[in-house]
Amino acid sequence: MQLATQTFNKILVVDDIEANIDILLIILKDYDVTPVNSGEAALAIVEEKTVDLILLDIIMPTMSGFEVCERLKANDKTRDIPVIFFTVKNDEESMEQAYKMGGFDYVTKPFKPRELLTRVRAQLKFQKMFHELKLTASRDKLTGTYNQQTFMEMAQNIYAKADNQLFMMILNIDAFQAINEQHGTYAGEQALKRVIWFITHLLPHNAILGRMDGAVFATLFQV
Repeated sequence: MQLATQTFNKILVVDDIEANIDILLIILKDYDVTPVNSGEAALAIVEEKTVDLILLDIIMPTMSGFEVCERLKANDKTRDIPVIFFTVKNDEESMEQAYKMGGFDYVTKPFKPRELLTRVRAQLKFQKMFHELKLTASRDKLTGTYNQQTFMEMAQNIYAKADNQLFMMILNIDAFQAINEQHGTYAGEQALKRVIWFITHLLPHNAILGRMDGAVFATLFQV
């Protein structure tokens, strides 16, 4: 499957020169592109929208691309968004600084369409793999709920930021072992998955649910 044909990939293009934005919109026509002309506007966008990749000009008035990237990397919400810098500069010092600031790649102007698309596809593919690995590492394989470590980390974070009442429940699925013994492990797993499906749909939308051990689960939510 070609990533270039997947319109759900959202790319933020940041450049203060309108002609450059027009060129990038043509090159990236198969993507969902949001263009902005300043670093301040870019930082506002990523706070409101999900962005898969940022193409960021280095030389801009009021706030440089390096400053924008530094702000992105300092924010837990945006630090993992890959950044491709682009600029008229092609000196080694600028390239070194781009990577040091957290950039994933570096492209020089004038744009070469095939080169740019290749680099964009590579970063989007890497980002997709990163999210899949992150999801796998944080979830219980059987039920899809958070594993114990991830649940505890999220719970601590929620507790630290909570300004309303918090509710936590420990859920123990009775007779789970008996089902395994009488009907086999597969039947027990299917029963557990079904029970967790119902519980998930009964919980508030802001609840987190994690598997602590065996048939023991925990949930935490704010009211």
